[in-house]
Amino acid sequence: MHVFISYSHDDVDFAQNVKHELERRKLPIWIDELTPAGDDWRTDIEDALRGSFALVLIMTPNAFESRYVTYEWAFALGANIPVIPILRKKTEFHPRLERLQHLDFTTSNRPWDDLAEGLQAVRDQRTPVTTGSLAESLHSRQSETRNAAIRMLRKLNTPDSIPLIESILFPSSPDQRFTSEVRKVAVDALGNMGDVGLEPLVRAMSHADRSVRFNTGPKIVALGTIAVPALLQLLDAGDVDVRVRTTWVLGEIGSPLAVEKLVGKLEDKDHMPTYRKRVCDGAADALIAIATADALDHAAVYWETQLVSKRKHWSGDSRVSDYAAEKLIHIDTPAARSALERWKRDQTPE
Repeated sequence: MHVFISYSHDDVDFAQNVKHELERRKLPIWIDELTPAGDDWRTDIEDALRGSFALVLIMTPNAFESRYVTYEWAFALGANIPVIPILRKKTEFHPRLERLQHLDFTTSNRPWDDLAEGLQAVRDQRTPVTTGSLAESLHSRQSETRNAAIRMLRKLNTPDSIPLIESILFPSSPDQRFTSEVRKVAVDALGNMGDVGLEPLVRAMSHADRSVRFNTGPKIVALGTIAVPALLQLLDAGDVDVRVRTTWVLGEIGSPLAVEKLVGKLEDKDHMPTYRKRVCDGAADALIAIATADALDHAAVYWETQLVSKRKHWSGDSRVSDYAAEKLIHIDTPAARSALERWKRDQTPE
């Protein structure tokens, strides 16, 4: 379905401007760019009107006098299609239009966003999507239905909608998988629910889709300290990416409750050295972000070990030492400064 633009062809330049502004805001448009001739124009106009969810009526003196414009808005009202008048030039209003709220486009400060939002609201009301059919509508081949379902999904914010959102994020069958865009909107909806969305959000941190994990992190950060106990359990997840992402989330939350567990992750037991170092580095960075004295002391000890590490995987790589030195400079505690001094002495030739 589309927006039908009704206008006098004497106002074609402004009509094209309306078309451009609404299309730029992702609204589908139908506009008659041919001068009507004979009786054949009625069929095309009526078909286009039946396929519209709203009619934008450009009001000018020319439009007021046009029998074609009058036919279009009268047909729309008779077919129960919402008519939204926009006043381009001061003019009379037909008695049937006087009761309709109009937007004033007679000044340079034109309310394009108000027009687009009003049309979007009309489209949402007229698109046949309910929460009961939402999952099915999200798979629709009709872009209008699918987009309306996505907009409805984004607005879900009550606990009774959590099972539906979980079925979108964690479908029971591969045949029911949704697009990345839909999964992102599902995460956004959970984030808008506050504390009640915590459990499925934590579960989404282990989602197979990395983009879901990426989008979930900031939503959990916004919940704050209440999320820490569940996140501490994720630090023992089998997936190294989940463990690393969890250290970042804990650092952003900044709760001292996470310090003890993060200190333990400074000696992560993953059998792959590269994986182990990613988790250890992430835990050390989280401790720096938490910034309690205890957390900073442990982070300083860890980064000092990276300065002098003799492990085979990193030996001889000066970049590791330079990076660790930058971390110690950032920590800037007495212990960190002492570690840097010792390292600098070791680098000085005798």
